[in-house]
Amino acid sequence: MGEKMLSPKQINQYSENGFTVKRGMISKNDISKLLVEIDRIVGESTASHFDPDTLEMEPDQDYSGRLVRRIYDPCTKYEPFVNLSENIEVLNCVEQLIGPNLVFNQSKINMKLPQIGSEVEWHQDMAYGLLTNKKCLALLLYLDDADKTNGCLQVIPQQHNNRLFDHSLKGVFQGKVTENIDKNNAVAIEAEAGTVIFLHCMTPHSSLPNTSNKPRRTVIWGYRAADAYPVNIGDEGLVDVDRIVRGQKSHNAIFEEMNLQVPMYPQKGMSLYEIQERSKNI
Repeated sequence: MGEKMLSPKQINQYSENGFTVKRGMISKNDISKLLVEIDRIVGESTASHFDPDTLEMEPDQDYSGRLVRRIYDPCTKYEPFVNLSENIEVLNCVEQLIGPNLVFNQSKINMKLPQIGSEVEWHQDMAYGLLTNKKCLALLLYLDDADKTNGCLQVIPQQHNNRLFDHSLKGVFQGKVTENIDKNNAVAIEAEAGTVIFLHCMTPHSSLPNTSNKPRRTVIWGYRAADAYPVNIGDEGLVDVDRIVRGQKSHNAIFEEMNLQVPMYPQKGMSLYEIQERSKNI
């Protein structure tokens, strides 16, 4: 890894714009190890023979197709990714942004395969599961060089201190912003493999399909402050894989004044991709 902490400029960028970028944070050697583990996880899986608790396959492929769209819960299930989520230098940076008591709360790997990698439409992470305050963020690690052609992350700066946009239609959660938003200031985060993006839970973001001949594999994992408690919405909520990774459990829940729409999921267990695809047919 390079410099161990975020600079004052990076901390200020996160505070003002709702994201910051740390290039070269993960070494090429460590990236190679993570890619080897991905190959092991995927193994010989096909569209007709795979573990749905581990993988999500790209739609519209032959039964023998081996196009994987997403790997679930890598930072809970697989040692190299668990180590990534508990890496001291990573946690040092996160502590600079949301404080010393940190809870790991989710992870996945979006594969973005060449010429097919699925689009992710504009959304805010807070819309998927409500918290008592906004001290929550996602980290995105590019495992491949990323640019506009292979579907790099896009963000809309300076929206994280505003309201949560509507993500529902006729009372049903669509997994994407369903109102008109100004995308004129959107920023495409093009960067090399090993770059880590720190993304505020209220920052609108998206990514385009991969139209290139190169992959754009990305590990995404998240943390919340220990005093940012999940709001229990019963079966509409997500699977809880939370664990303390630094500091201690908080016995106080800090509530911010927020007006947040409860996500009423179309059905239990649907992925972001499936929810967004369903919304196109409504």
